[in-house]
Amino acid sequence: MKSKNLIPILFTIIGILGLILFIFGSQFNGTMCDEIQKVGIISLGIFGIWAIVNLVNSFTTQKELENL
Repeated sequence: MKSKNLIPILFTIIGILGLILFIFGSQFNGTMCDEIQKVGIISLGIFGIWAIVNLVNSFTTQKELENL
């Protein structure tokens, strides 16, 4: 049961951290800020993929339950 609760928390933290890094990297100019911005975008992408997978999974589960 703990791992089911840990995964959403982990991905939510990754998404929030990615948003913070993206905003911080966008505020300044320079090579380091560009790298920080790239890491933020990657983190947001990981969060987005996880969210899409969860939506598809819940949609298919709902359709399976409706077909019963």
